[in-house]
Amino acid sequence: VMRTWLSTAPLASRYRERAAAPWITATCRGSTYETPKPVLTNRATSVREYWRLCDVALVLLRDTPTFRLVLPSKMFEAMSTARPIILGVKGESEAVLKEAGAGIAIPPEDAQALAAAIVQLADNREQGLALGKAGREFVTRRFSRDVLANRMLGVLEAVAREK
Repeated sequence: VMRTWLSTAPLASRYRERAAAPWITATCRGSTYETPKPVLTNRATSVREYWRLCDVALVLLRDTPTFRLVLPSKMFEAMSTARPIILGVKGESEAVLKEAGAGIAIPPEDAQALAAAIVQLADNREQGLALGKAGREFVTRRFSRDVLANRMLGVLEAVAREK
């Protein structure tokens, strides 16, 4: 298992600092995972290429009421590149993930559940491929630019008819 951190987030400098220190070293099934090396970019166009390098996308947020209302954009990026998702977020994000059939939902901030989900997908490549495919089909059907533009056009036309 190789881990790479990719971030365009405002906290990217923290990732640099943490990657320089041995802040995560874990042993799983006899293999030691080294400290993650960050890949930092400010170019949104390159993000899609990094997703293609991943076998699985981790979407992990803190367990706060605010995060229960959000849909992290990285979910849609991962689904658009047919990557299965391990989601540690409750609320709206979890509902979308389940509707899409695009990944495994775990309790937020639960390291044991995260490790189990990673092992599950590492041990069952076919499951990961199926989840990724389902996510790609879902995001294409429900959230492509054309679909969203047509939805917005429908709303605007309805408002115009009411006046």
